Amino acid sequence: MRIEIVANKLSDTDAETGQHYLLGKSDVVTVPDPYGKKLCDRGWGKDLAETDPYPSAPFTPGAAKLTVQKGTVGTAPKGA
Repeated sequence: MRIEIVANKLSDTDAETGQHYLLGKSDVVTVPDPYGKKLCDRGWGKDLAETDPYPSAPFTPGAAKLTVQKGTVGTAPKGA
């Protein structure tokens, strides 16, 4: 599948092939169909097929929710 990236920056790995992609807005890349559909479903990519393109979700930029564990720096791990 040939897609155009619509997200500003994309760093993602195709779980099936292990291929890592580091892409920017307007980059055009050929990827395996299942991975291309994933990018379109999430609104990160747009299928460039001339006939019957796969539909894309709208791109909605925003911050991702992260869970950060409290850590301690400079201390030995328990049991060491």
